[in-house]
Amino acid sequence: MLKILTFDTDYVLALAVDGPISGEDVKIVVDAVEDRLERHDSLQVYVELHGLGGVSVRSMLQDLKRALKHWRRFRRFALVTDNRWLAKGGPLVNRLFSGVELGIYPFADKTDATSWIKQQPDSA
Repeated sequence: MLKILTFDTDYVLALAVDGPISGEDVKIVVDAVEDRLERHDSLQVYVELHGLGGVSVRSMLQDLKRALKHWRRFRRFALVTDNRWLAKGGPLVNRLFSGVELGIYPFADKTDATSWIKQQPDSA
């Protein structure tokens, strides 16, 4: 399940992931990305990853294609997870998506993650 969280900063899209992600979940998030990008030049993403299940790949490919066309307008990505494997993958993600700052935090440091993601990169 992919859920949009309430966040007090509109240029931050906050999400929670817990279990399988459906094509409909991805469509809702992509629609939210496009909606926010109508109001802002860039976007920052905050994700709380509680658990990751399967992904309905075939049904979500078209929506992912829509989202990826906006990738250069993303500035920061904060991932909050206690999954050590994902945390160790951060340097690889940084190389694949240059231009996007990545912050990975354990749930114990969730407050630090929310503070960091609210900052505009120019003021960090």
